Amino acid sequence: MPDGTATPPGRYEVEAPDQHVVASILRLAKDTSCEMVLRFMAYTGVRQGEAIGLKWENLDLERGVASIVQTAQRITGQGTVFLPTKSAAGRRGVALAPETVEMLRVHRGRHILHQVELDGLYRDMGLLFPRPLGTPMDPSRLSVSFKKLARHAGYPNLRLHELRHAHAAGLIRAGANPSVVQSRLGHASAAFTMDVYGHVSADLQAEAANAFAKLMPE
Repeated sequence: MPDGTATPPGRYEVEAPDQHVVASILRLAKDTSCEMVLRFMAYTGVRQGEAIGLKWENLDLERGVASIVQTAQRITGQGTVFLPTKSAAGRRGVALAPETVEMLRVHRGRHILHQVELDGLYRDMGLLFPRPLGTPMDPSRLSVSFKKLARHAGYPNLRLHELRHAHAAGLIRAGANPSVVQSRLGHASAAFTMDVYGHVSADLQAEAANAFAKLMPE
């Protein structure tokens, strides 16, 4: 924690990068093979495996919703496999901002053109973010690619999962209700969400208290 106070036993708390950090990494990712999946993760807060496992059939671009129903996992000897989400909370609909919907429409058009250009060599598994020939991304390779981008941006200790933390913290700073953040992230309870990100809310409370104090007459 920033003030050096120990985190209470059993409490999981994170320090999330701010949106300027995330934006700088996404700029470096532009036109790379991992740009779209990283941008999607940053704007939705979904887990790495959930993004890799997402299929076009799980998207409703008219309504602006992505349905999270499975996750991708790397298993030794089997490669990348798809498994159902582990909990009822994990199976969820994630609302997409209009900018994200437009990004996915453009991505879909490029995706179809890419398949046509490969003239039968593409193995269509219906994935949103596949490798060039249609097969699933390797989660560990995506993590390594992100680490390289983060290091280049000046944040060598940043991990891919922290895109999710940044998204959650950004929602809270924007005033989102904890239950909305919980549902979006697929947490089991809002209490857990606030255990993880409650310090962000505490910072906002301090700012609000200071602003109120300035309004009071001497």
